[in-house]
Amino acid sequence: MKQLFSLGLGLLLLGVGHGVVTLQAQEAMGQAQVHGILGNATAMGVDGKITPLKSKMVLVPGTTIKTGPRAAVDLFLGKSAGIIRLTENSILVLKQYKLMDAGGQTIIELELNLDQGSLLGKEGHINTSSSHYEIKIPTGIAGIDGGTFRINAQGYIVLTEGSLAYVHVDAAGQPKAYKLHAPPATYFSPVEGVKPAPEALTREVNFQLKSKLK
Repeated sequence: MKQLFSLGLGLLLLGVGHGVVTLQAQEAMGQAQVHGILGNATAMGVDGKITPLKSKMVLVPGTTIKTGPRAAVDLFLGKSAGIIRLTENSILVLKQYKLMDAGGQTIIELELNLDQGSLLGKEGHINTSSSHYEIKIPTGIAGIDGGTFRINAQGYIVLTEGSLAYVHVDAAGQPKAYKLHAPPATYFSPVEGVKPAPEALTREVNFQLKSKLK
């Protein structure tokens, strides 16, 4: 599977036009901050210690976030990556997060692994071609340029604003690249590929993002 993801990632980067960082960059570790929480959720560090999530808690790369039934968590990833909302019964790994200052530009390298459940993203704006914001799921990898979206671990994606690229790896191990743009809202499913999103589906995603978590 690692080789498949490597191949898929290569196709993905070609598809969205991300380049290789050629400038000498000053590197720092990125962080995620808990902006809101509903119900029960935990964070497990690289040392295996499990801690209940609380508002304003800071999470570092290597952390695994898990939400329980009827729970949700908002994580602020910075101005470039925006906010993600992890829904109930989800497992997310903050695999890698680096910030680099190269010639006055802020470059990010963010990798999230969504092993279970769903997440929604909003207010992200990837402004440099050298930045990479990637969400890996068991059957593919998405490259996020920004906007408003929902992705789940089964490979279903809804995009209501912005753009993203997705490489889906089918049951035979063959990767295929797709590009999504919105508006108008669009979605991807492993069965149908990329299609216009029905109004009911768009309303559902907007409703999931509407409420404010404490």
